[in-house]
Amino acid sequence: MPKTAAAKTPPRTDPAAAQAEKLIGDAVGKLMEFWGFRKNLGRIWTLLYLEPEPLSAPEIGKRLKLATGTVSMSLGELITWGAIQKVYREGERRDFYQAETDLWRLITGVLRVRERKLLGETQQAVERAREALEASASLKKDPLQAFKHQRILLLSQLTQMVLALFDQLLDQKKIDVTPFMSVFFGKKK
Repeated sequence: MPKTAAAKTPPRTDPAAAQAEKLIGDAVGKLMEFWGFRKNLGRIWTLLYLEPEPLSAPEIGKRLKLATGTVSMSLGELITWGAIQKVYREGERRDFYQAETDLWRLITGVLRVRERKLLGETQQAVERAREALEASASLKKDPLQAFKHQRILLLSQLTQMVLALFDQLLDQKKIDVTPFMSVFFGKKK
């Protein structure tokens, strides 16, 4: 058999390895679905993560039994999130893909884009509510407004602390919980 034909023959997969790959792909897919992504994004990323060499879109579709359009849309989304990259292979006209293998970079990239944005928006809304209430003439006269003001101030402190801790986690891979301890328990740890 010529070398070129042998090189194009897909390697035979051990049934146990194939089952392990499917289990991991389904589990990561479920986790991705829980976080609001489509399940196939997790399955595709897992397949690429477990492969030593980049794969083409047709190979991914065939391995996961996915339609061409689903694979194409999913690859585009995974690239946008930084979960995979296109890889050039000399002499090939099609694109190949490989997974981001730095898991911390992958997770923090998504957290910065989605969760950090949502936390920031929440903190801004709490601040706007605080400012609106403080501009009210009835704040000093109405006990109910004063009560609401105190609660909003606590929410403001909480959202500021959560943002600071979140940023600390993303930047330093660790969290100092001292601010939470002092606010919630009146002591420092």
